[in-house]
Amino acid sequence: MRRKPVGVRRMTARWTPLGSRRVPVALRRVSLGRRRAVGVEIQLPEAPLVLVLGRKGYLMCGYLNLEAAERFHAAAAIVRGVRNVREILEKGVWKVTRRARRLGVRPGIPGREALKRFL
Repeated sequence: MRRKPVGVRRMTARWTPLGSRRVPVALRRVSLGRRRAVGVEIQLPEAPLVLVLGRKGYLMCGYLNLEAAERFHAAAAIVRGVRNVREILEKGVWKVTRRARRLGVRPGIPGREALKRFL
């Protein structure tokens, strides 16, 4: 089975003030066939914060809190050890919320497959 190409394109890059420092924030357009999502990369001093937003849910890096997403009844999945949007789509899902499970997202599936269910 041939995988369809996933397009990740830079939309804009901004520097956001954070106290006396400026933090680079990049938005990425993610295309899965005809469906689209938005990726966010924030370069923090310790590690990057990576998030991909779909219509029904989102993929997030390990920086973000799954328990908080669960409290808000969000469809969310964590992908650990990623530094950018491309990696969050390639690596496997680590944990999911109950709402994401109802959409068919399970630990171990690639982020790309989880995102398809969130679109």
